[in-house]
Amino acid sequence: MPILHITRHGETEWNLEQRTQGWGDSPLTAKGRQNACELGARLRQIEMSHQYVSPSGRAIETLELIGLNGSVPVTVDERLREIHMGAWEGQTVSEIRASYPVSHTAFWETPHEYIPETGESFEEVRQRIISFLERLSVHDADENILIVTHGIFLKVLLTHLQQKPVASLWDPPFIHGTSLTIVEYDETETVIRLAADMSHVKTM
Repeated sequence: MPILHITRHGETEWNLEQRTQGWGDSPLTAKGRQNACELGARLRQIEMSHQYVSPSGRAIETLELIGLNGSVPVTVDERLREIHMGAWEGQTVSEIRASYPVSHTAFWETPHEYIPETGESFEEVRQRIISFLERLSVHDADENILIVTHGIFLKVLLTHLQQKPVASLWDPPFIHGTSLTIVEYDETETVIRLAADMSHVKTM
């Protein structure tokens, strides 16, 4: 397996408005664009062999702003989408809490008990992750791969790689926009070299 350099898209307008995005979308803010450029300056020191990106506009815009060498191939992969939030998408946190109090509480406080009324479960996201990781086996172990995806996707990915229960999903670290996570593999284990690092960002 290759070395994975994984990031979440930059901050968006809906992030500021506390609106649930999921498969919905909104543009990056000025801060989100700046942070993506800062991440790009950091990643350009690494020779990447391939880039994978979620089809969501906010992820593609982040990848473009990262701005790696144009010769590095890009693959848009549906499996990198954020968790599908169904009827919650486009609604604010307060609106969701008022309309779906039981499932909203389970989502954030007892994720192992969360059953979506619409949209995807955490297990369905995990199955997408497994399928995507299998695809990466075509790359050599010394290749560096950039992956631009989403916050909850990344939390489920980390939980899966560390073989932790879904109940621990919201344990630290928090996945800030453009944070960098690096995952390496050796013959016996998966090693998370860096988790949600923001050292490239000048101002939080």
